[in-house]
Amino acid sequence: MEFVGIDVGAENLYVAIALDPDKRRFKTSSFSNDSAGQKKLVCWVRKHTQAPFICMESTGYLSQELGLYLHEEGLKVAIVNPRKSRHFYEALGQKNKNDKVDAQTLALFGYRMRPEVWNPPSRNIRELKRLCRRITQLKQERVREKNRLKSLPREDKLTRKSIRRNIHFLDKEIKILEGEIDKFIELGDEDKKEKVSARGMREGESGGESGRESEGGEEKKKKVLLMGSSNT
Repeated sequence: MEFVGIDVGAENLYVAIALDPDKRRFKTSSFSNDSAGQKKLVCWVRKHTQAPFICMESTGYLSQELGLYLHEEGLKVAIVNPRKSRHFYEALGQKNKNDKVDAQTLALFGYRMRPEVWNPPSRNIRELKRLCRRITQLKQERVREKNRLKSLPREDKLTRKSIRRNIHFLDKEIKILEGEIDKFIELGDEDKKEKVSARGMREGESGGESGRESEGGEEKKKKVLLMGSSNT
């Protein structure tokens, strides 16, 4: 088994194959972080390995999308907590830090720590997470608009009217997206675990209108996601 580290950036993917991890010998390359670059990355890894085990940090949407593509290509992937990889980096006594070094460190992390293989959540759960993230964004914007409304003088009628229109729009959009989640719970996949996760995500989005209450709702949602879909 050969261990491969990938440092995931918004524009580029830096890759390191541990040829001899004990002697820290690596083969490295980089690719654009788009569909063409990802295809080239897979071809390059397969050309230089027999049974690759790929390790990368969890960076949200970027790592999820790349991990999903690699998984669909039949490659073993581990998506690790950045805190763990950072502690590992510090334990190695690394002084230089750049994208190339990060990819090499992730390859070493895979070799020494043998993290669990990542299994992506189902398509339904992935879509639900995106919906929940969008609802959170809209609710946060609604809180900001309400705070703006409170801070405006009453004589500023045109601006206040504009803010109220936007709040009304946000209310409608949030209700539509919450309805989409409810449809999944009632009519979606028959997998019981997925329905429990969906219901939990829906409830996790029911935060209040103040900034503090919204943050609480977000924390609740994160806990539900971790419990309901542990492989993500």
